[in-house]
Amino acid sequence: MCDSMEHAGYGVQQNRLNLATLPEPVKHYSAWEKPMSLYEGMTFEGAWRVTGAEAADRHGNPFIHVLTTPVVVEWMEEVATAGVQPHLSEGQGTVGSVMKMTHLAPTPIGLLVKVVATLTRIDGRRLIFRIEAFDEVEKIAECQHERVVVDLTRFHEKAGKKAGRVTTA
Repeated sequence: MCDSMEHAGYGVQQNRLNLATLPEPVKHYSAWEKPMSLYEGMTFEGAWRVTGAEAADRHGNPFIHVLTTPVVVEWMEEVATAGVQPHLSEGQGTVGSVMKMTHLAPTPIGLLVKVVATLTRIDGRRLIFRIEAFDEVEKIAECQHERVVVDLTRFHEKAGKKAGRVTTA
């Protein structure tokens, strides 16, 4: 018997693993593990001009004729969603799971609002964003937002089953 198994091509010398002689492992990805082209630090932007349709008084808050908070939230979520979608695998999408938003200042009708979303962390299927919104004068809102990558077929099947359980009177 021989002290070395190197001659057999196993990359082992005297019971020590020789990493230099081992082949690169082949990685097999499931749909969930497929590498995405997303990376921490990516930024995404969007801009909108505020119209009367986005005013608080059109959304149930009478006498307040400035940009309403729900629309700011919608724009923040839209920038994050649209930004990451091209970087996902086919058949995947994202759903919002957390939105911690602070509305800092009012924005009058007619001003331009720019939303900037930064992907700060990727934790498995969770995508964590820092999002800020600015009008032409100042920062108007900031938030932490989390989205979860989902398989669209499974997601819609689950939602469909839930809808099937609801009966109308």
